[in-house]
Amino acid sequence: MSNESEKHEIAVAIIKPDAVREILDRQIEEDIESIGLQVVGWMFVNIPESLVPQIYPDKVGDPLFSSTTWAITSGPSILLLVEGDDSHQKLAVLKGKMNTCGIRHKYCVYPRKKLEEMEYEGKRLYDKLFENRIHTPDNQNESDKLLSLLLTPQQVEGLRVKHPDLHSRVKKYTAIVLVNQFLSEPYPSK
Repeated sequence: MSNESEKHEIAVAIIKPDAVREILDRQIEEDIESIGLQVVGWMFVNIPESLVPQIYPDKVGDPLFSSTTWAITSGPSILLLVEGDDSHQKLAVLKGKMNTCGIRHKYCVYPRKKLEEMEYEGKRLYDKLFENRIHTPDNQNESDKLLSLLLTPQQVEGLRVKHPDLHSRVKKYTAIVLVNQFLSEPYPSK
């Protein structure tokens, strides 16, 4: 039998710029709450291109990485803190896929075939296809790391009172990020 506290998680969801532009954020929040999860915090964020490789490390080197980058940096996003039992798993199912189910399908403007009929091709086609409404990390470690990248030190400290466990995990990742940045800086020559 598993411990209840092990299942209770605070996950991150990013409502991407395309959904923000089309004012779908409230509907997406309602979809999240309809599966028994609670949005316990939110803020607007502008994700710089320099963070995209850390958000999508598995996409680096992919020929379509520029479309991935464009889709999450093309405007403001909304960062959500989502709390509940098995929240990462539930969000993954809710996120779905553009051609079959979930938020990505529900709010898909045009499927690929329709875009091709509309003469979208090449990078323009892939940029449009990567406008897929939402990003959700796969697990608690990825959520914590994402928060460490997107929150200021003051915002991380703000988690201390309401979410002390999350605060300590994110603070740990923030320290790792800072050390990695320090180690990647070239040593100044004399």
